[in-house]
Amino acid sequence: MRITCPFRSILGLLSIALIACQQPNPGSLDLSPMRPLSPATSESERLNDWFGARFEEELSRSPMTMTRLGRRDRYEEIDDFSEAAADELLKWRESTARELRSSFDYGALNRDAKISYDIWIYQYEAAKAIAPFRRHRYVFSQMVGVHAQLPNFLINLHRVRGESDMRAYVARIRGISRAIGQLLKRAQLAASEGVRPPRFAYEAVILESKKLLAGRPFDAESEEDAPLWADVKAKVAGLLAAKKIDEATATALRGASEQALREAFEPAYSRLIAWIEVDLAFVDPEPRGVGALRDGKKFYAAALAHATTTTLTADEIHQIGLREVARIRGEMEALKEKVGFEGSLAAFFDFVRSDERFLYANDDQGRQSYLDDSTAYLERIHQRLPSFFGLRPKAE
Repeated sequence: MRITCPFRSILGLLSIALIACQQPNPGSLDLSPMRPLSPATSESERLNDWFGARFEEELSRSPMTMTRLGRRDRYEEIDDFSEAAADELLKWRESTARELRSSFDYGALNRDAKISYDIWIYQYEAAKAIAPFRRHRYVFSQMVGVHAQLPNFLINLHRVRGESDMRAYVARIRGISRAIGQLLKRAQLAASEGVRPPRFAYEAVILESKKLLAGRPFDAESEEDAPLWADVKAKVAGLLAAKKIDEATATALRGASEQALREAFEPAYSRLIAWIEVDLAFVDPEPRGVGALRDGKKFYAAALAHATTTTLTADEIHQIGLREVARIRGEMEALKEKVGFEGSLAAFFDFVRSDERFLYANDDQGRQSYLDDSTAYLERIHQRLPSFFGLRPKAE
């Protein structure tokens, strides 16, 4: 075991503001203005009540997000991934922003309420700005693997406690099939406008999708189970072991699951694979980047604003990067000189990576030293967390 001594911990900053469901279910909701609960209710309290209601409205558009949050509402449903649903969500955001501005006195809000107000408006404005470029984004790729994420959602997040949960699972198999069809339609619309992922991304999607169809029940002669079928069998077996169902019910649940997989899931993924295999002929041999797309530069600028929350141009951000590289390299050169290393910076890097004095011993004592150092670093991090975070998880 050769583990470099400098132990680097990277803290992920979790920003929890207001949940914005990525793929909503369309539907009109009551957005009538909130009324004060009592004469003593402050404007900030009233705003918090408003946000609570809007949160529930937005959450109701994504049964998958409900599941991720541990709720069991609409447990049999998969989100609507159509463009129409995305349009409906944007309209809803617009109406909430309009209501927010007209119904509350910003000057009467406390500091935290103002932050929430500003975030809500910002999220709407950001979504509005990027919406015209919806078809510029890749629907299927090795990075945005929604084709794999949907089955993983069922396997990892759909908990089965009883027969009704397993029947909801079967319904969600069919829901995934519908979602794949919606996403395929969006990919086809994007392709019609010249937006396709690189060849290697397409090839990865084909490979991953075929793996989902490899094995039983799709291939009766296979000795292996396909991922979802293996999960179905495990979840049904769990219900049997817990005496939540009898053998006859287990047989029925497995039969319904197999039927959904063969009648809905397999055809949906087969259509996806077949279309990508045909569309591969239109993919550029080498990736071109978004600049080659129609309105590509505008899309890139909008994406920058969306990702950075600034008005900096691509060139300005690039120059910042160059300056930072030069600054950091200068600090590295200074450190090299300080320790008296003779040679280039590249040679210094190689020295630090490979010299035995910077490595833990490849034995039980070395492994224990690594664990002891790691524990000490984590303890130091935990001691400093209150200086950076006001609200922290209960779990370590």
